Amino acid sequence: IAGCLILVAILIWGCSSISATQTEVIIDLSSELGQATYRASGFLHSFGASVPPDDTVVPLKPQMFRVRPDNQYLFARGYYERIKSLGATIQILPNGVYNLLYTKDSEESPYWPGDNGDWTLWEELLETLATKIKMEGFDVQWDVWNEPDYPSYWKRSREQFFETWRRSVLQIRKVDPFAVIVGPSIGTFDPKFMEEFLLYAKE
Repeated sequence: IAGCLILVAILIWGCSSISATQTEVIIDLSSELGQATYRASGFLHSFGASVPPDDTVVPLKPQMFRVRPDNQYLFARGYYERIKSLGATIQILPNGVYNLLYTKDSEESPYWPGDNGDWTLWEELLETLATKIKMEGFDVQWDVWNEPDYPSYWKRSREQFFETWRRSVLQIRKVDPFAVIVGPSIGTFDPKFMEEFLLYAKE
């Protein structure tokens, strides 16, 4: 039931965001498509080394955890081990740590990566995190910046984000050449954004 409700919510949100004229979604729950694969189950923060309890979490068969790589989450005692015991993938969001330290999501902040051509604070943070994660032997995926197409999460130009992403890849792989880097996890279906990003990345 929970999976169906999540699917309905995603479909309704997706259709409403594409066109205001699409107002009705019909889902046939009587169709048998096979066993549940649990691909869309997971946690965004809201998870600790002991809470929620296993009898709540295990039946959900979570596949993905997206977390900040800080002491409250990734480096909390037992946190990483608990997630890996569930067989789930961990994606870390270093911008969450950076926002806490510097930007505070403020448009007036002078500390967004690349402001005035300066990426120093961002690159130093990535190097510190990458070094610590490598020393711990953590198996994670890096999502450089969460929802960079969303104005509240990235308050600079698209071009500045692309350059931030490029520098981030180089900085992370300087510490760990085999690091898995994913994304960009844009918040909407935006083919133009992805086309521009992929062409930039290829170049």
